Amino acid sequence: MKWIKRLCSFLVLVIIILIGVLFVKGYIDYREALNEKSVEKMAAEIESIDNYTTIDELPQTYIDAVLAVEDKRFYSHEKPVLYAGQKDHTQGRRAVYGI
Repeated sequence: MKWIKRLCSFLVLVIIILIGVLFVKGYIDYREALNEKSVEKMAAEIESIDNYTTIDELPQTYIDAVLAVEDKRFYSHEKPVLYAGQKDHTQGRRAVYGI
């Protein structure tokens, strides 16, 4: 029984260390990407594409259609849903929500 506790403790420690390493690696990659090109420069490059369309140029029916497909409760829920495939308890089915 004692070895099971030690094994579980070891596995928890390994998982915590792995999450920490991945977090630090992700942050370092993020900082390197920002050093190479600022967010403003990236946005300017995207906006300079010939077929770039601002949200103000999109028809309201298109925006409503996207929101209807993405999240029926978009305007009513208080916080963003942080993961896809959350169970939609109001309809009793699986639904995919965006952040």
